[in-house]
Amino acid sequence: MNPSRLIKILLVITGLLAFAILAFFLLHRPKHPQTPFISAVDTAEKITLQTGPARIELDRDGTSWTVSTSSGVERYNADPDKIKTLETGLRNINVEDVISDRPDRAAEFEVNPESATHITVYGKNATLLAEGIFGKQVPDFIHLYFKFPGQPDIYLARGAIRGELGEPVLKGWRDHSLLNVAEDQILNLSIQGPGFKTVLVRSSDTWSCNGKNVNPTLAWGMLGVLAHLKADDFADLSQHPELAAGKLKYAEVSVKLRDGSSHSVHIGLLDKKTQRYPVAVDNDPSVAWVVEGTVKSFLKKPADFNPK
Repeated sequence: MNPSRLIKILLVITGLLAFAILAFFLLHRPKHPQTPFISAVDTAEKITLQTGPARIELDRDGTSWTVSTSSGVERYNADPDKIKTLETGLRNINVEDVISDRPDRAAEFEVNPESATHITVYGKNATLLAEGIFGKQVPDFIHLYFKFPGQPDIYLARGAIRGELGEPVLKGWRDHSLLNVAEDQILNLSIQGPGFKTVLVRSSDTWSCNGKNVNPTLAWGMLGVLAHLKADDFADLSQHPELAAGKLKYAEVSVKLRDGSSHSVHIGLLDKKTQRYPVAVDNDPSVAWVVEGTVKSFLKKPADFNPK
């Protein structure tokens, strides 16, 4: 047989074999849903986020969520806005093209354990619903790098911003709401400050301060801040044991609601360096930092209401 003809036949056979191998690989390659989290989020009971050794757990508690470390020792209400952003981002994740199948390039795309955010979604009875490894944002700000655990392939994915999915930092997931009540449900409040006491009482839309009628606009304006009080940050009590709840004696605001319930806001001395007050609400052992201007907006003396 002509050698050149033999070479051509061998090349054709080699090409057919290569095609067959490729086809077999594509047919038997592990397949993943293009939107791996879309249904899992709706039935999720727990979501974990982990980067390196840092890990947090988000647990559904009725219609709300709590956040804790993996030990579960510290558990707090989770920020509903951050939960909503995470859920929306996961639902929108759409896994697209494979850009690499080389495990040695994981660090380049930040899908390695030390850099990536590994998110796992569980249903009832700790059933695994979905999980993925989220790498760095692509320069187009539309895509990010993504991989499935245990698989070498690195994908492009769209639908979420890496930073908006959150990081496994407990403090960053805590709900900053300290008090959240409707202003029109407040019947009266007492402000006990250094050297003064202010008692506001509501009758219909009329307010009195220490028994004298006052400008209702001033009262409602103050309540708008107090009724939706938020923390600027939370104090690390291991570093500041003097701020522990029960030790905040600078001032106290007591609020009584229509349904008979009440709340107490305990305020400590101003931290002059940061211009923030330490604040604790009711019997919550946590102590929050609230900026000076916010506290002063409701820590009012009787004269601040211009009694008639």
